[in-house]
Amino acid sequence: MAIADSIHILVSLLYYMRQGLPKNAAIVESLRVNFQPVFLTSLTTAIGFLSMNFSDAPPFRHLGNVVAVGVVAAWFFSIGFLPALLSLLPLRERAGKETRESRFDGWVDFLVRRRAATLWSSVAAVLFLAAFVPKINLDDRWVDYFAESISFRTDTDFVVDELTGIYTLEYSITAK
Repeated sequence: MAIADSIHILVSLLYYMRQGLPKNAAIVESLRVNFQPVFLTSLTTAIGFLSMNFSDAPPFRHLGNVVAVGVVAAWFFSIGFLPALLSLLPLRERAGKETRESRFDGWVDFLVRRRAATLWSSVAAVLFLAAFVPKINLDDRWVDYFAESISFRTDTDFVVDELTGIYTLEYSITAK
């Protein structure tokens, strides 16, 4: 979030400087334009992670709280610290119009000229990464998130050890 917020603020700042605004006026205009979107994305992200407090698993609650605090801190840094830092740094933007296409023309030309090599490199990368798929360990023993002192955990451990268990294997067979 902090990087995305900062990129939006910086891109707007440089745009307004290219349009002829002085640096401090461009910072103010960039914040005016980006404040609401940056605030709303940070707010909804923090609320989303705080909803993990409704989880019964303590690690998920802690994760949600830590990430929510980090999102709020990132928002404060993006809205408070970044503009202050930008106002102190010697920042200049070239006058004139620089389009997005001009920045990527060389890269696109390179990929188009070497499209076969790009395709085969991508296929090789996918195959290389696919070789590691068998190493993925699917472990969904969610009961282990509870401390052994909690009665739910001890009861569940008893059912798993002494009775039929709580884990099932389900599959579907189609019939004609």
